Amino acid sequence: MNTTLGIRISALSLALALTGYAVYVLVLLPAAGFPSDDMRVIMAGANTLRVGHWLKFAYGLALAALMAYLTLRLREAAPMRVHLALIGGIVGVTCFLASGMLGLRILNVAEGYYPASMTDARATILVRVVTQSLQSAGVF
Repeated sequence: MNTTLGIRISALSLALALTGYAVYVLVLLPAAGFPSDDMRVIMAGANTLRVGHWLKFAYGLALAALMAYLTLRLREAAPMRVHLALIGGIVGVTCFLASGMLGLRILNVAEGYYPASMTDARATILVRVVTQSLQSAGVF
């Protein structure tokens, strides 16, 4: 594939993932009753929360493709800057993928505990601070 075309396609994919995440935060989460500390609301909205975690995968993979094509395009022009950007991109992609994977796992485990063990379900859901931290690190 042509490098310029690859950059455009991956940038468009990244823009679509960001648009999807904006719709998720601005429309889907409020419609599902979030933010909420009520375990019934959280468990009822688990599928909505999964959408957000899957969008992290889309964002991470689009970012990985964009970084790959930009590396091909710019490696002769500014090799040191490209290497630094590539390292940052790899760390960002890793953080997004880890956040998505951990978030999906947290929801599955919490659903297994709910409603028989509300304390364990709540404790599992509270681990979401790790997924939020990974997502913030990826954005940084």
